[in-house]
Amino acid sequence: MSNVIVRVRYQNCKSVKEGVSSWGKYASKKEGADGHSVNDDSSYYDYISKQFKVETNNYDNDISYLWSKKGDMGLEEVLKNLDESNGYIWDMVISFKPDFCYESGLTHKHKFYELTKTILPKFLNDAGLSTINTNWLGALHLNTKNPHLHICIYQTKQTKTTSKLDQNAIKKMKSNISSFLMDYKKFYNDRDNYFLGITSKIREENFTNVVKQNFFTDSERKILNNKLLALYDKLPGTGRLQYNSKNMQFLKQELNETIEYILKHSSIKYDYEEYYNSLINHQKELKKMYGESKSNNYLDNQLNRLYSKIGNDILNEFKIYRSIPFIENQREFLLEKIFDIKFKSYTKKEKSIIDAGEGLYRLGKLAGLDDYGMIKLFNNWVQKSGYDKPSLFFINIYKDKEYLSLTKEEFYSIIKKLGYDNQRYFKYKNKHFYQNVRYRKLYHQAKQYLSYALEEERKEQIDKEEYFEI
Repeated sequence: MSNVIVRVRYQNCKSVKEGVSSWGKYASKKEGADGHSVNDDSSYYDYISKQFKVETNNYDNDISYLWSKKGDMGLEEVLKNLDESNGYIWDMVISFKPDFCYESGLTHKHKFYELTKTILPKFLNDAGLSTINTNWLGALHLNTKNPHLHICIYQTKQTKTTSKLDQNAIKKMKSNISSFLMDYKKFYNDRDNYFLGITSKIREENFTNVVKQNFFTDSERKILNNKLLALYDKLPGTGRLQYNSKNMQFLKQELNETIEYILKHSSIKYDYEEYYNSLINHQKELKKMYGESKSNNYLDNQLNRLYSKIGNDILNEFKIYRSIPFIENQREFLLEKIFDIKFKSYTKKEKSIIDAGEGLYRLGKLAGLDDYGMIKLFNNWVQKSGYDKPSLFFINIYKDKEYLSLTKEEFYSIIKKLGYDNQRYFKYKNKHFYQNVRYRKLYHQAKQYLSYALEEERKEQIDKEEYFEI
């Protein structure tokens, strides 16, 4: 059961003045209404005394059942400023569990007054009602098990043509109550200091130091590399590659395991533990505020948001890699790694050697090598292959020829002549793809996402619960 329940109902009045008068008379009944002034800071009297055995003060001499944004308000004073025109009035009831009131500091009538003065302007704006043209009255009733507020909302000049209020405004009302009641300074005090530490780590001037760190031991590198390779091999050939897409559901667990491994890395795990604990504490506050409910899944929602960001970053690397046309993909790889590939030809036939050299020359051109780079490439190949001809002998044969762009078939044929079948080449290429910069990039971005999520958690205005009865 929720600690706070909000109900709103409307009345179509032939005379708004009569409607407000009728509401005011009910709300002012001394059998149920609290007659203390909103300026009286004594506890809420006999009710609290009975519930919590607290000594309370008696009524002062001034009895006031109703209040407006200006403070104590008499019904007669309200009615004299209203005419007999027809229109709508809205009656809102906000009910609280007594122990929740006590724990949340709602132990004085002026606290209830401050609550209404804070939340109602937000509600009117959300509901599309002008705060200039719309007034409200409040009353506190203590005649039931749960203390509750009666609030009458009416327009001084009728502009509203329908009784319907924006449902989002009604839902946000409870969030506004929560925001008022929660002691955010206390709730987030420890985390504020923590956030300062987080943000300092990701400031621009610190990025270089972080990126240059060797995040992985050989063991860690191998584990994450295997996870990424295994995931990559199973990715669907068609459909959306998004963390929450239906297309990825069969790989969700495996992707989550990879994300969890990243979050447990020594550079992130303590931040993640702080973030997780902050979510646990926040959810406890939410349950205290809203009660148990199947939709009270704040923790899961926030974790899913973080996992989505990191998961989509991983998947985005695959999408980029897949989207590059085949030859462009190879060009991108060779630009960086052509000197590290151990090209070697085994043929001893002169014509076959010339053919293999021509293929190597075309790969050098694909990688954009200048004359010096081309000589270096051929030096490595000649030495590994055990040929006695100098590099310039081969280069001079090919340099004046005009070559068309490579096709996929030609590329496969060339690397085969240079000692790499498809399987060996792509095994090396994929290994490089994951070892190159992915680890630091994924960890760095995960750290940024986590920092952002922590900042959002601190600022969170709890607005996702739907426990309203209308």
